[in-house]
Amino acid sequence: AGGAMVNMVCIHIIVAVGAVLGLAETRDAGRGPGAVASVLRRTIGPLVAYAFFAAAMAGVLSIVYS
Repeated sequence: AGGAMVNMVCIHIIVAVGAVLGLAETRDAGRGPGAVASVLRRTIGPLVAYAFFAAAMAGVLSIVYS
C-alpha cells in the first residue's frame, strides 16, 4: 500500500506522463504552475484519503487478528 501511495505523487512518473500527453510544465510563458503541477496538486487529496483508509484497515485487521 505504501508503494502505491508513493507512486501516486512520484514527480518522475508525473513528468513522464505529462511528456507523453503533451502537458505544459509552465503556463503562459513561464508565469505560474502548469499542467504538471496541477496534476500533483490534484493527487494530494486522493493520496490522503487512501492513506487514511489504509491506516484504518490496518487498525481493524490488527484488532481482529490479535
